[in-house]
Amino acid sequence: MSDKDLRYIVFLLNPDTQQYLSGRRVDTHDGEIFCSLKEAKKYAIKSIDEHYCTRFAIGVFVIDQLAECMIITSIETFGFRNDKKIVNQLELFK
Repeated sequence: MSDKDLRYIVFLLNPDTQQYLSGRRVDTHDGEIFCSLKEAKKYAIKSIDEHYCTRFAIGVFVIDQLAECMIITSIETFGFRNDKKIVNQLELFK
């Protein structure tokens, strides 16, 4: 494994914004995968600052084109009850 195989996945969660899908309300969630931790952090912080989401989850995985599945590790959350109150307190962001 090399650093070029690392990916950072950020899930943005906003339970305060809802859409209608097939006649029922569902929470809206988005996310992106980044090759750079710096870019993943920037995306997460900007999304919180611009009120695009109220919380997020971030994790790391190694991309393997031949694998049927890939394990996400170092998963951290921000904005949930009992989470750290400052984004820079997350281990991935230190």
